[in-house]
Amino acid sequence: SFLEFLELKGVKIDEKAIYKTETKIEMEKYFEEYLVKGGMPEYLIYNDAELLTRVYEDTIIKDIAVRYKIKNVAVLRQLYSYLLNNFANQFSYNSLKKFITIKSVNTFKKFISYFEETYLAKSINKFDYSFKKQIMNDKKFYVLDNGFIGVLSKKMTNDYGGLLENLVFNCLNRDYDVFYYSGEKECDFVIVKNKEVTQALQVCYELNQGNRDREIAGLIEAMKKFQLKEGLLLTNHQEEKIKLGRKKIIVKPVWKWMLGI
Repeated sequence: SFLEFLELKGVKIDEKAIYKTETKIEMEKYFEEYLVKGGMPEYLIYNDAELLTRVYEDTIIKDIAVRYKIKNVAVLRQLYSYLLNNFANQFSYNSLKKFITIKSVNTFKKFISYFEETYLAKSINKFDYSFKKQIMNDKKFYVLDNGFIGVLSKKMTNDYGGLLENLVFNCLNRDYDVFYYSGEKECDFVIVKNKEVTQALQVCYELNQGNRDREIAGLIEAMKKFQLKEGLLLTNHQEEKIKLGRKKIIVKPVWKWMLGI
């Protein structure tokens, strides 16, 4: 967790000092490191990317290929690499056929379930009251530690917006049933308790003139759909309160949200 990361760095949380400018700057600096490096303790202590590569290799070979007697390990790697490089994006099993040399939908399902069982990743469904539709609709793929994205991704630059969304998912995934919402607009996450949506969250690295209306509209649509009075819009550093009619949106930095501030 981010709190444990700060403890590792020898940082103590003082809730009174957290509102001081210099403290906020320090927290944002630490959070940027955590956002990119993730929370694997050995990697954070020794700063050796080979440690994460070794965890990935051991998981793919020992925990998956050997255990499930998979002969074509190259295709297994190819699938994980494709999904990792397209994390936080929607996919369908049929769409994967265009990029991966696997013809069977059942094989895709099995391989992805192996990634989930070994804590390499997690896929989530689009929310629908019909379980059948949940299964049939596109899914979204998240990596269960941001450090793997930085070390294993083939992208030349960091996708900070995607990393922020991935990090928020991992926090939610520890305690809740998480889905995404898609209607006319989209909302990154909805939380389900006792078969009812209890919270809607949107994640945006930075709200600006180009995306502000779209991000708010997606969140508001989900709030109206599930009759929620309040929504949460998580950013890298911005903070405000937005009131639209009877609906209220709390805009808050992810690091504050993670620390419960």
